[in-house]
Amino acid sequence: MTPAKVLCVMLLGVLLALCVLRQSALMRQMGYRIERLQAQMERQQTERARYMAHISRLKSPRRIVGLIAWLGLDLQESRPPERPRIPTNPTEASSFAVAEMPQTMP
Repeated sequence: MTPAKVLCVMLLGVLLALCVLRQSALMRQMGYRIERLQAQMERQQTERARYMAHISRLKSPRRIVGLIAWLGLDLQESRPPERPRIPTNPTEASSFAVAEMPQTMP
């Protein structure tokens, strides 16, 4: 083997070793990033659970009734206005429309 070929083989070996080291470093870096993201996700899930518990306490009917009494407001149960019934089939729709029209006779 000539010295040029030996040099090329050695250079190729060094390049492969550098590529392996680079890949190893990138994998390690990605692993650290994944660990940081998992830790952040756990913190955010804990914070979300705390917020959800706080919201459920704020929505508690007992708390709302207590606030109404504390503010001196009247608690009146009222029903929302009924929505008009919408006809579902064509025959019902036509009779519904006729019944809605005002009856005027000359």
